[in-house]
Amino acid sequence: MQLNDRFLSHNQLLKSFSCLLPSRGSVRPDSEQIEGIKFLSERYQEDIDCSSDIAAAELELWFRQLSTTSKMPASAVEAFCLCDGDRLPAIKKLLQILSTLLVTTCTSERSFSTLRRLKTYLRNSSGQDRLNGLVLLNVHRNITVEVAEVIDELCTKPCRLPFQL
Repeated sequence: MQLNDRFLSHNQLLKSFSCLLPSRGSVRPDSEQIEGIKFLSERYQEDIDCSSDIAAAELELWFRQLSTTSKMPASAVEAFCLCDGDRLPAIKKLLQILSTLLVTTCTSERSFSTLRRLKTYLRNSSGQDRLNGLVLLNVHRNITVEVAEVIDELCTKPCRLPFQL
């Protein structure tokens, strides 16, 4: 029952975000999309700092702008790059929120399990910055770390002993 309630609330939120990515040939938003933008403007009132009517008007301008483009955005990130933040600040902010929403909790769960492996008795006294760096290195193993870049970074920071290269 709790899982059903949890996923139903997220389903409505994600369905509301779908109003920001119209289908090809849509010049004006329909009533369902306007209801979605009004729901989003009420939900993220502090972030977008405008009324639901202004957000609906910006949605119409956003649809007009997209109807003139030759290629419709396929994802929220592409739509975020196409949107002009000066003309459509509420739409830009909502697209930014949509782009950064987590789809799953795998990344956070992975970092907690990594933290459990790294924070052992011997490493319990390490500082927060060092621990964060070790966790990030462990989670993102596909990123290669160049030794020369690390040495250059260490040379730029002041230290007690002078580095001679």
